[in-house]
Amino acid sequence: MDVLIEMIFVIFLINHVKHSILVKNQEVTQIGNISTNIYMLILMLKFNDATCTHLGNVWHQENFEKTLIPKILGSPKLTTFQHYLVQTSTDRKQLKHYSPQSDDEKTVIRGHKLYWHQGSKPDIQYSNSNEASGTQTTQIKPIKSDVHFTFTINFENLSDVELGALLWVLSISSDKTQAFGIGKQGEEYCLSLGMGKPLGMGAVKIEPELYLSDRNTRYQKLFDGNHWNEAETSASDEQQISFIKAFEKYVIDNISNEDKPKEGELNSLKDLPRIEMLYCLLRWNSPLKAEDTRYMTIKPTNEYRERPVLPTPLQIMNITDNRKLPTSSASSPENTPTKKFEKPIIKPKNNNRDSRPNNNRYNSGDGNSSNPAIQRPLPPKK
Repeated sequence: MDVLIEMIFVIFLINHVKHSILVKNQEVTQIGNISTNIYMLILMLKFNDATCTHLGNVWHQENFEKTLIPKILGSPKLTTFQHYLVQTSTDRKQLKHYSPQSDDEKTVIRGHKLYWHQGSKPDIQYSNSNEASGTQTTQIKPIKSDVHFTFTINFENLSDVELGALLWVLSISSDKTQAFGIGKQGEEYCLSLGMGKPLGMGAVKIEPELYLSDRNTRYQKLFDGNHWNEAETSASDEQQISFIKAFEKYVIDNISNEDKPKEGELNSLKDLPRIEMLYCLLRWNSPLKAEDTRYMTIKPTNEYRERPVLPTPLQIMNITDNRKLPTSSASSPENTPTKKFEKPIIKPKNNNRDSRPNNNRYNSGDGNSSNPAIQRPLPPKK
């Protein structure tokens, strides 16, 4: 199952179950030393294997016996803390790391790790396989594009909100994303599957069809003609929209005000700043140039040496950041437009680190040096 689907859906369910415990039919909002007389919300989801429905050759190399050596994918480097931790400054000497020595140096892990799409023909093959050792390379047998699969998800005992969460995720990449009010006007999205996501592989579109079973009708008789009487009917678009709206309303009503946009009303999840960032990464119909989403390199020049802070997806797409960010007299995000991401500037090697100037690529030159990549919303009030 798509890691993205797992992330969004499971996080929501865990949060929802915590707030849905019933004690003698009375809803409570805390989990404490409660008696065994509790009716827990029982959730059941079963993901069945996908079946290929494509006729003909499905292999990228046109032959099942042929393999392909993909580009080498290194493991995450914990020393690149300027990417993995929330930073409050782009000054190299003030970067926060894993071992804070004071309260001012404390920070948190920065968001979720997702990968940009690389278009319908990503450059995945490693061209210098003879120069790498056998322990660095691997061999894969990828399938070609436009191959179709079908799969089913069986569920029971889901509330309207929980079913809406499942539909919201599965419908992001469907042709009905705008009809359901999930996606933004004129935008198309793809989800990602498999271990080749860092190379741009595994972009998929999912077209879900919802069938609902009437339990009362199901158990009134055993057979329906020559088949079992499952009493299943196809859900209409209006029904699916009602489930999705119930889920969105639940999220909007329960998230912190600090997570909401600083301007305008929040009536849909697509206008939530965090979801806007997610949609930037999932967008398919307007792919970025390879130079805009490429990985930083070590050779021929080490682009990590100055430890540039990772920009936000909104900065990469040149979209205004509408988050509620902390302000100060020295920098005000409200007055600073989102600026287009620039490649790291490589400077000549200098053994005297203290003499290196502060390279703030987002400094507007007017004394306002706010950078949305190093801003973090205020924590919700307890």
